[in-house]
Amino acid sequence: MGRRLVPPCYDFFGKVVGSKECAEGQIFIEPQGMCIVAGIGLENGMAKKSLSSVRERLATPHGSCSTSLPTPTTPRARRNLDIPEGYKENAGVFCHTNPWLMIGEAMVGNGEGALDYYMRINPSAREEISEIHRCEPYVYAQMIAGKDAPTPGEPRTPG
Repeated sequence: MGRRLVPPCYDFFGKVVGSKECAEGQIFIEPQGMCIVAGIGLENGMAKKSLSSVRERLATPHGSCSTSLPTPTTPRARRNLDIPEGYKENAGVFCHTNPWLMIGEAMVGNGEGALDYYMRINPSAREEISEIHRCEPYVYAQMIAGKDAPTPGEPRTPG
């Protein structure tokens, strides 16, 4: 069997997103984590390679950027969205997608890596930066502002 090519993704302006030629949007947390959870790449070492790339390119002190849009962030001038840099889908840290990386790290035998990702978003572990995090130690934020936000580590909760 030949290699299956995945069609590219395009932004509002018709430019390719999610390719090595892009300044932004070269790697996304969702497919990396979910593919490993599905067992893809475990036998041939690609899962470990994928997790290494996520840690190198998406991990922040506040969790891994969980983006539907690129990281580094996409400047507002080049997109037709009203999401500031470092928030939500523009390189923010979604707390519901980081567990996919934790599970992936555990599946490849890296318990320390799984724990590390957990501690980055664990509300009680963020008490030392409560002046920034501003959530009760038992409340998981919907998302945490990413490294390109004006206040990295600041939470956002639904509602």
